[in-house]
Amino acid sequence: MKRSLLLLPGVLMIVFAPILACGPSAASRVTPTPTKTPKRVLALQQTPTSAATSTPVPVPTDTPTPVPTDTPVPLPTDTPVPVPTDTPVPPPTNTPVPPPPAPPPTDTPVPAPTQPPAPAPTQPPASVLQVIIEFPDGQEFGTDDKVSINFIVRDPGGVSKFEWGIFTQNQTSLKGGKKECGGATECREEIRESAPPIPGTFIVGADAIATNGATKRGLGEIYISD
Repeated sequence: MKRSLLLLPGVLMIVFAPILACGPSAASRVTPTPTKTPKRVLALQQTPTSAATSTPVPVPTDTPTPVPTDTPVPLPTDTPVPVPTDTPVPPPTNTPVPPPPAPPPTDTPVPAPTQPPAPAPTQPPASVLQVIIEFPDGQEFGTDDKVSINFIVRDPGGVSKFEWGIFTQNQTSLKGGKKECGGATECREEIRESAPPIPGTFIVGADAIATNGATKRGLGEIYISD
């Protein structure tokens, strides 16, 4: 600090000595020493502009032209042509050809017609059993009359038996009987009985049995008056 104070008077003397020697005019001609280095001014190239529009004209640039390259052209290849081969022909064989078949003889005997088999006998169905009740003297009688009734049972397969009867309206039996037929195709029974003693309607009926076990019932009526 003391050293700086000592140097300051010397510096001031060096600065002011020319001024005092030359006067005020000399002091005005003293050019101060620049303390800073002047900056370097770069001159920018201005792009020429068009006179009419003052629009900057772009500078043409050289576009590199591509150099043509030599593309190799493929050479045609020779496809081998197949050589025809000779197929061997088999030698002919001396195989005998069979003769055509002989025509059939014209005098072929015609087979004699055969007799058709005789049809098997058919069994009569059970529904052919019939029970018939006949009234030769009519169906209306008085209390003192005789009543004639014929019972007829038929079956092609045979009749075993049948039973007959005269009944009231409430199924009370007044008279009746049985007839054995022994397998006959038709079996009859003729009766002549006195008329019931009371007036009214009475039932006359018969139940038949065939040899094959089929059954059938036949019914009729008589009318008795005073």
